[in-house]
Amino acid sequence: MSGLTDKINKFSIICADDDELIQTLYRRLLNDRVRKLRIFTNGDDAIDGFRLEPADLLILDVSMPGKTGLEICREIRSDEHTVYVPVIIVSSMDTESAIVDGLTAGADDYIVKPLHAPELLAKIYAILKKREVTLNDHNSITIGCHFSGKYEILRKLGKGGVSEVFYARQLYKEPGAFVALKIFEPSLEKRNDKESMSLFLREAYSLSKLDHPNIMKLYDFGKSHNYYFLATEFLDGQTLEDIIKNTGPFPINEAMVIGYEVLKALHYLTKHNLIHYDIKPLNIMVVASGDVKLIDFSLARHIKDESSSSDNFLWCSPQYTAPEIIENNQNIDIKADIFSLGVTMYYILTDIEPYKGTNPYQIISDRFISTPKLLHEINPNISLNLSQLIHEMMTIAKVSRPGINEVMQKFEEILARLN
Repeated sequence: MSGLTDKINKFSIICADDDELIQTLYRRLLNDRVRKLRIFTNGDDAIDGFRLEPADLLILDVSMPGKTGLEICREIRSDEHTVYVPVIIVSSMDTESAIVDGLTAGADDYIVKPLHAPELLAKIYAILKKREVTLNDHNSITIGCHFSGKYEILRKLGKGGVSEVFYARQLYKEPGAFVALKIFEPSLEKRNDKESMSLFLREAYSLSKLDHPNIMKLYDFGKSHNYYFLATEFLDGQTLEDIIKNTGPFPINEAMVIGYEVLKALHYLTKHNLIHYDIKPLNIMVVASGDVKLIDFSLARHIKDESSSSDNFLWCSPQYTAPEIIENNQNIDIKADIFSLGVTMYYILTDIEPYKGTNPYQIISDRFISTPKLLHEINPNISLNLSQLIHEMMTIAKVSRPGINEVMQKFEEILARLN
């Protein structure tokens, strides 16, 4: 721990906690390591002390006399002069909702008691390092910069409508490990929408707990000033979209294996009450080992969560989005992903997109006024059973669309005959 002393001794820190043992820990750990340490037992005193003499970092307990740590954090984030001052929330509350509430309030990190000195020191250093980078240029994400004090940006991997994806090196936990870092900069309206940002953090928290061989692993997520980010495992491979462009449609057997692997991922999601919401060839990857991975969970949502359905369809692909999402139906479940997978299978088996149009509105309209050709009419080598299954998955009326278990069973039967 002594190696960090020189790196944080120029900073001042305010700690607020009414637990005498925690106060003693802060004194022993930080008194000789930072330029100035101030400890308060009351939230009102802590914010008053900060207003009189700002600090470089605040470490706040959630529950204490006077203002709570969350209230202080919100107050600091609402002031343009203090919005970039880092805050660590500490608490004995370790539930999902408590952690998300802390991050939603604007905290840079949330640490669950009991506190461990090495972890606390490392996080203090990382956050203060991030503050230095931010003060130098808080609006710039450049190659070589240290984003959020946690990741070194190495190169850009891609760009979407509201985000950029970078190849980055991790600077904490497992230094030297590489990740795909997806960074969002929400509009000012979105940043001020506590419900929207809370939803992002809650869904990211849920996704971080997923562990399935066909699902890209989410390692980290959070907020860094105006940016929100997701850090995922870096996958060396190609999306189905890329493969189709390079080599044309997949052989039937290979396409069925890919589809079945995605179905296993979707079945796993149902156990966690989640919908991917954006199944399409661009979000399914075949990695170098041959494994199939479902990627990009930026639109994923809880089945019972109605609050995210109002505008997510605007970010989905018009070719693959289920009709009930387009119609803003509140009763959306895994059958939306079934529809999207059906369209995906249609495309990778034929290299033909089933819905026609020169713009998103025409493509969306086409699905309601025309019926795509059946697969066996395009390719006679595709069996009638498979052709009918994909047609059923793409049924416009959700009530007539097969469920996940039925689709998996039919995939297994068709694969057995193919082999």
